[in-house]
Amino acid sequence: MHAWLHFVCDGPDLARSHTNQRRKRFVEKNRCLIVSVRRVGKESLAMPFVELNQSEPREIFPGFKAHVVHSANMTFAHWTIKAGATLPEHAHVHEQVVNMLEGVFELTINGETRKLGQGSVAIIPSHALHSGKAITDCRIIDAFYPVREDYR
Repeated sequence: MHAWLHFVCDGPDLARSHTNQRRKRFVEKNRCLIVSVRRVGKESLAMPFVELNQSEPREIFPGFKAHVVHSANMTFAHWTIKAGATLPEHAHVHEQVVNMLEGVFELTINGETRKLGQGSVAIIPSHALHSGKAITDCRIIDAFYPVREDYR
């Protein structure tokens, strides 16, 4: 079994081997998290631990800040959303599962609107039109399949 390092960050993926000096400069410049990766058979798997508090969240949309984590096939967005922030109507190829941790979020999926609170889960099918508005400050975890390349 071989082991190497994988970098979780806002910049380009640096999973390929590079000199230690170049890797260190890249990590410091891009504020990356370093995740150990092991090769198992033909697939590489990231170790199952990521410390979100070691990086700053990114503002993806106005009022929507997220720590984004990618696995081999999925993307997870850990959102902090300000009350009143709106998510314009859109659709994407990704399946999306919305997991409400805190707050109240009004979500519309294919014309059906619901207010989601702590413990609510919404499943957004691939290509479904959806939009939303944070009624209060919210914390949400979204899971996307396949990987959201636009969130890398």
